Amino acid sequence: MIVLLAAAIAGLLLFTAGLAAQGRSLRIGTVAIVPLVFLLIPVLQSLPLPLGLRQMVDPNGNALLRDNDVSPISAWTLSLDPVSTRVQLGRAAAALMVFLFAYHLASGQRQRHLLPRALGAAGIAAVAIGLGHKILGIDKLYGLFNATGRTLLIGPFVNSNHTAEFLELSAFVCLGCSFLRPTALNRMGWLVGTLLCAGGAAATLSRGAVAALGMAVLLFTFLRYRVRDTGPSNRRRASLLWAVLLLGLVVLAAGALGAGQLVDRFRASAVTSDVRFQLWRDGLRVLAAHPAGIGRGAFDHVFPIYRTVKTPQRLRFAFVESQPLQLLIDSGVLFFAGILAALGVALWQILRNGRRDKIEAAFLAGLFAVVVHSFVDFGLETLGVLLPFMAVLGLVLGRIHPGTREHTPRARWTLVAAACAGLLRSEEHTSELQSLTNL
Repeated sequence: MIVLLAAAIAGLLLFTAGLAAQGRSLRIGTVAIVPLVFLLIPVLQSLPLPLGLRQMVDPNGNALLRDNDVSPISAWTLSLDPVSTRVQLGRAAAALMVFLFAYHLASGQRQRHLLPRALGAAGIAAVAIGLGHKILGIDKLYGLFNATGRTLLIGPFVNSNHTAEFLELSAFVCLGCSFLRPTALNRMGWLVGTLLCAGGAAATLSRGAVAALGMAVLLFTFLRYRVRDTGPSNRRRASLLWAVLLLGLVVLAAGALGAGQLVDRFRASAVTSDVRFQLWRDGLRVLAAHPAGIGRGAFDHVFPIYRTVKTPQRLRFAFVESQPLQLLIDSGVLFFAGILAALGVALWQILRNGRRDKIEAAFLAGLFAVVVHSFVDFGLETLGVLLPFMAVLGLVLGRIHPGTREHTPRARWTLVAAACAGLLRSEEHTSELQSLTNL
């Protein structure tokens, strides 16, 4: 992670310096508020507060600090685990950096197709890695790490649900890439990539992937049906047939890569006995005790105090297995309302000024697939899912305002400085967290 943060800093500085050398500026719009809010939350949660003021905001948190106090303290952050929260600051800064990069490329004309093709190719590579492990008989991820056992794909993530979320997004990015050029080679090549990624998501045997792909295909069908077409009126009917064909191909690919085992898994496990429901109930107990939030990344250390869920094997829950609930518990009611407001701004921009073409429909369907799956998983807490998700969001919003330069140079450089500062601060505390883990 330290290497990634250092590379992110170098990449962002070189990118902005290169633009300045060409006499150009970073293109960005007001929609940058989305990644900026996620950056500001760990910043505000890392600011030390006098214990008297903190008592008014989080009395139960102060009680925990007193019970676990090794030496007297006069101030503490809103986060109950400030080191982990500052590590989350680096993740948010990396997400902001990727968003700025994607938005700038998508709002231009020369290299706007570069990033979606890279993301689509990464998804195809992920399927190749997962199937390659099975073909070569390698039981551990890269021969080193224990992966989820109940999956037909080993890797590229340790958690098969995270692999599924990445492949769901990649499938619809590949679908969007198939519309970038009206050539048969481009169309068929990227459609094959779509089938591989969709089938790979099903091959993870993730039940959330089934719901995510189904809902995403329905959204794409709806958006494709309402796409702006200047041709004959039968275009809409053709669009609907295209969407039905896509759904059929996805089902066919899923059947070829493991739908039978997925059905067996649905039959073998009752939904009502899923440990997630017990975990969510205990998570709500944490929220009731700390409505102002416990701090981003602090769940791992705070949850054992409120845990009542019991498992046959010894398990430690670092996440609540639901991204919206995780954000609510970590951030608190007030900051979570800010997140919803920022996402509302982005959604309003898409609804009001969206391109309403096939490419946007595919990208939005991919984002929607990850959001649906995130209700029963925490993939966006993983950089391998978070960064592609923010990249696709930046592509969608950047395509709305091509060539936009809504902000002054001071505002643009402020965003760049904020991202670099967050990455630097997090790199320091990532080393500190690693030292504490070793101890």
